[in-house]
Amino acid sequence: MNAVSGPQVLEGTWWKEEAGVTGFVTLSNTTDQPLPATLQVSDANAKPLGSYQVTISAHGTKRVDLQELTANANTVGGLSVTYNGAPDAVIVNGSLEDPAKGYSASIPFAAPPLASAKITTLNYGEIGLMVGAMDPMLHFPASTIFTPYSVLRNIGTQPATVTPVIYWMEGGAARSARQSAITVGPLQAKSLDVVSLMELSSLKNFNGLLNLVLEIQAPQDSVLLSSGSVDQTYTYVFEVIPNAAKVSGSKNLGYWSTANGDDTMVTMWNPADEAQDFIFKIFFTGGHYLLPVHLGPRATYMFNLSEIIDSQSPDSEGNLIPLAVHDGSAQISGTQGENQLILVSVDVGTYNVRKATCAYRCITCNGATSWAMSVIPFATGIGGSTQLTLKDTWNTGAQHDITKASTWSSSATSIATVSAGLVNGVAVGSVTINGEDLIDPWYGSSCGSPPPACPEDQGGGADGPGSVTATITSISPSRGLIGATTSSVTIAGKGFTGGHVNTPAPIQVSNITTFTDTQIVLDFVVSTTATPGNNAISVTASNEPSNEVNFFVQVPTSLLFVSGSASGTTEKMCALNVACGTIVSFKYQVQDQDSPAQPIKASMSMWDSFGSTFSPDGLQMQGTTFLTTCSPNQTNSGPCNVSTYSDGTFIEGALGACSGVCYANGACTTGGPSGIPQTWHIATQAIVQQISEYCQKVLVNGVQIQ
Repeated sequence: MNAVSGPQVLEGTWWKEEAGVTGFVTLSNTTDQPLPATLQVSDANAKPLGSYQVTISAHGTKRVDLQELTANANTVGGLSVTYNGAPDAVIVNGSLEDPAKGYSASIPFAAPPLASAKITTLNYGEIGLMVGAMDPMLHFPASTIFTPYSVLRNIGTQPATVTPVIYWMEGGAARSARQSAITVGPLQAKSLDVVSLMELSSLKNFNGLLNLVLEIQAPQDSVLLSSGSVDQTYTYVFEVIPNAAKVSGSKNLGYWSTANGDDTMVTMWNPADEAQDFIFKIFFTGGHYLLPVHLGPRATYMFNLSEIIDSQSPDSEGNLIPLAVHDGSAQISGTQGENQLILVSVDVGTYNVRKATCAYRCITCNGATSWAMSVIPFATGIGGSTQLTLKDTWNTGAQHDITKASTWSSSATSIATVSAGLVNGVAVGSVTINGEDLIDPWYGSSCGSPPPACPEDQGGGADGPGSVTATITSISPSRGLIGATTSSVTIAGKGFTGGHVNTPAPIQVSNITTFTDTQIVLDFVVSTTATPGNNAISVTASNEPSNEVNFFVQVPTSLLFVSGSASGTTEKMCALNVACGTIVSFKYQVQDQDSPAQPIKASMSMWDSFGSTFSPDGLQMQGTTFLTTCSPNQTNSGPCNVSTYSDGTFIEGALGACSGVCYANGACTTGGPSGIPQTWHIATQAIVQQISEYCQKVLVNGVQIQ
């Protein structure tokens, strides 16, 4: 059928199991306008037998009775529907029937393949054809004898070669017989004499189920197939839907019923040369039941749903199907889950012996509907790596990780290479990574004729754009003082050529002395408005930003007594030998706000001041003037052009007390404390400490200087 509006053709086939069979075709117009159509009837060799011109009203249906089939000596032939319009503008159905005997069978219709279609080889299985007397468990009248039928028509423009192969079970083992190939010309129809094929296979008196596999060499969808079994009275017609024997994932088997005299027959055939294990999962309202099935090479297994229910045998999970349950659905899969690849042909039919009805069930091949790659867009640095994953989503909603089973490629291996989804950066630039799944089947349905491959195909994939960026491996120094310049900052890494350094606005780049592919040396001018703590630094090259490293903006927050730097820690006489006290000298290290605090390695302006009131004042220090680091300026009133050393340390020149309280009976004694807050003003930051002075010691924030 044309994919666009224009001349359209649908081909069908008819056959007569007995002389009284006639038939009809219905044509339904799906459009808003009347639509003319032509139906032609032909014999087995495409010779015209009759023609019908009809006009189908908008959204209407026309029925055409196939009068040519009445009293016609031909037993098989073709049907052709033509119209001018859009694809699917006309829906065509048909049926063969003999109302006097209760016989009926569906007429298949399909669009022919394109004339340019290539020849392929596909195996189609007509599974579970009933032959002779059936097992009593099926409840047919005792005298019922079934005969299989198989009809085919080549609707293409090229000859089709068809080789029948019969498979059956004998003594618990699979048997097969390959027959001679036949050629079916374009638009030619043939009815295979299955009984004669059985006799050639030494199956003249066979009773049971057999599988007829047709190996067809022709363009795909060239051959219409119809098959099934009919009893000697032409009352019971069991149609079998041919299906392509192809590797698939799990299969959903649609609706089953055991209600009101119904039963559902399931036939499974293993086309493989090795044994396979399956799980037939029966779903019903309120639960499920697991039926394990082992099939040897080429083996067939048939069962009725009523058998499973009536057995009341618990499954591996302890589940039973309640006797009150009469319908549900089912799925067949491998033992490892829905996405395990299996090779099995299945036929499902719900029949009713009392009503002489049988309805086949379409089969859904579960499979992938989409593929997606994670971490997209991705970025990795030169010498770095990023793991991508490829997942497919099935029609069931499940996602499956197929990363390791997929084939991976890079659009530019000079920029990035990839293996099993792991992308390795080589050089700065943009790249696209492709992950291709060659295995997982597509989602599709097997229903109608020519039987569509189920799955129709397999494999898919996804592309992932990304970039390889410059890589920063280190930055040193990685800390700098707020409101100051940090000189000779060295950024090391790869891929810097032609790039620039990115910093937050309050951190300005200055005085770049080195800029190579692997090293940048510059100064950072840090404003007083910079964000304290970590600030992200990166390098952009070829419009791709590198990884970020942190430059920590330091704020003077605390002072650390440098161990071993103290002197004057022993109490002694002072003030003309009428007083005693302890006056210490020691070194401080200015520290930042990090946790734990880190030293600030920079020269910082500094001055200190004291509170005006001692509390407590156990040494009677009230009114005493304290020396400060700004000495000789002892006004405690502000900066005096004093700075820390370049490593952020400074000397506390004299801190302590000289008090008469500490002198008694001509000797120094103990006493105190007198406490007073001390505020250090370092690089515009205020650091408050509590000084506790005793006769014999000095404490800063409760820690003795010693």
